[in-house]
Parts: sequence; structure tokens; C-alpha cells
Amino acid sequence: MTKLLNKAEIVLRAVLGIALCIMTASVTWQVVLRYVFGRANVWSEELARFSFVWLVMLGSSLAIRSNRHMSIDFIKEKMSPQLQLLLSASSTILCMVFVAVIGWQGLQLLTITSRQLSGGMRIPMAYPYLAIPVGSLLMLVFFTEYLLNLSWSKQKER
Repeated sequence: MTKLLNKAEIVLRAVLGIALCIMTASVTWQVVLRYVFGRANVWSEELARFSFVWLVMLGSSLAIRSNRHMSIDFIKEKMSPQLQLLLSASSTILCMVFVAVIGWQGLQLLTITSRQLSGGMRIPMAYPYLAIPVGSLLMLVFFTEYLLNLSWSKQKER
């Protein structure tokens, strides 16, 4: 499973790099059009916004995989190893529930917006909103990996 997730991480990093390049190019194009030529482009701001949504959702899952999400651990460090493990597991499970709810609501949003077109690019709004369930699913997969690693590290200690 780790090999598959490592390959998924490589693909995810590549997709994030492409999305960042698209967003940067789109914003640069918008600035040049607005300040050099005195007119704005309708689609470039929208493309940057949609790219940013995908960056946030996919980047969040990558942060979970590499254990780089924000946490306050000064209290946790003062606990015993058993309590640290319990706190890590319980907070991860709570995060998984939250992400599952967001993913479920994202799926509901897809059904509502499947026929709605975006204002600038005239694409179905389901495409940018698809980032919510896709990112949530990836987050759940990486949270599950984290929980399994916690349980394996606990078993190795025994």
C-alpha cells in the first residue's frame, strides 16, 4: 500500500505544480491585460480562482500525507507516550469525520451545480466543485495511512 501511495504522492505533486503554474500564468495575464492594455479578461481571474481551489484541496491532502498540517503540540509533548498516542488517534478520527462531512456535502454540491455554467469560462461549475470530494477522499486515504502507521508504531513498541 505504501508504494501505491508514494506513487500517488508523486502524481499529486506534479498536478499541484501544474495547477500552480496555471494559476500564476493566469494572474500574470490578468495583470498585464488590466494595467498595460487597460482592459480585463473575463476568464483568467476565474481560472486562477478555480486553480486555487484545487491547489488548496489537493495540497491539504499532501500536507496530511507528510504530516505537515498545523497542530499545537506543546501540551501533547508533556503527556505520557500512551496519552500522546490516544490524543493523536482521537484527533485524527475527528478530522476524518470532519473531512468526510465536507466530502459528502461536496458530492451534494456537485449534483446541484452540474448544469450551472461558470460566468467567465462557461464550463460546468461541477468541475471546480469536484475538488471538494476528490480532495476529501485523498485526505481520508492519507488520514487512514496515518492511523495505520500509529497502530504499527505502537505494536513495534511492544
